[in-house]
Amino acid sequence: MASAAPEGVSLFPLPRYYFSLYPVGSIPWALLLVPYVTWEAQEALIDETIYADLTCSPPLKYSVAFVKRLVTELGRITDEVHDLWYEFIAQNNAELNTPESERGFIAYRVGDSSISLGYDVSGRFIEQGTTGLSQWEAGRYLASWLVANKCAVEGKDVLELGSGSGLVGLVAAGFSAARRVVLTDGNALVVKALRANVKSNKLDNVEVAELNWDDQSRSDLLESAEVLLGADLTYDPTIVGALMATIRRMRRDAVCYLCSAVRTDSTWREFLKLLDGLDVKVLVPGPAQWEGLVREEFLAGRCPRPKDLDMDIVLLEIRPRASCDIVTNEIDFAIGA
Repeated sequence: MASAAPEGVSLFPLPRYYFSLYPVGSIPWALLLVPYVTWEAQEALIDETIYADLTCSPPLKYSVAFVKRLVTELGRITDEVHDLWYEFIAQNNAELNTPESERGFIAYRVGDSSISLGYDVSGRFIEQGTTGLSQWEAGRYLASWLVANKCAVEGKDVLELGSGSGLVGLVAAGFSAARRVVLTDGNALVVKALRANVKSNKLDNVEVAELNWDDQSRSDLLESAEVLLGADLTYDPTIVGALMATIRRMRRDAVCYLCSAVRTDSTWREFLKLLDGLDVKVLVPGPAQWEGLVREEFLAGRCPRPKDLDMDIVLLEIRPRASCDIVTNEIDFAIGA
């Protein structure tokens, strides 16, 4: 039986699945391979994927897995499977047990624009005490919201807190026309990787700075930012105090968009207590409200769609001056209290 795309999900050209590191078991091969049953068509696909002249290629381990599955699926519909697919597998199989085979790039495309981010699953960053290069659910959802709500950052100076891979900030710069974006993180290894991501994307309006939330010496970063962005920063109760202290130091006319995955009610409620005295609005309270906002380009088969989430993802708008007292019940609604 031919596989089909999930209901409500648009199909993309096959190379886009490849460069977004879409899980090979979830790619709708039967639908996508129909145009590639001839030798000539496969040569064109080879040039657009595994032999594309790019510096930002997927990790080798993913590329080999992609080609192996492609060859299997092609064999179901045609006897003409190009020799170059097999040559690619044979040439690279021996390298699959090296850490380098797990490092490469993941690409996100919206319209004619794309951004590429370093992708490393070798364990190197986890051993250094950070998961900073991972792209978590809240970051993918906030990136989608920024594309749908371009006016939130368009023409403005933006500061991203705890940037990690830089997905959110680079989307603000590359897809949503922010005037200037500063990506920040407190981990030196992550900051180095962020600089590499900025360089690979050739975005002149993006800078990188190391920023520890306990360090008040970089007040200049907060003073120049009209918009603060943050995704998945509230999961650890030991750091949310420092996070909120940093947010409270933003300009009086600034706004912070903070997107959080609510993994445990107790941690979320402790975080809510730190919002006292701020002007807080719940822009998106949960999965149902994300429907129609989240873009398949950012989910990339690696992040649940809203209807499949097993947690709430909440987007807050935070301003420094409270126009009225926080309506605690309204924020509690964001976790179904």
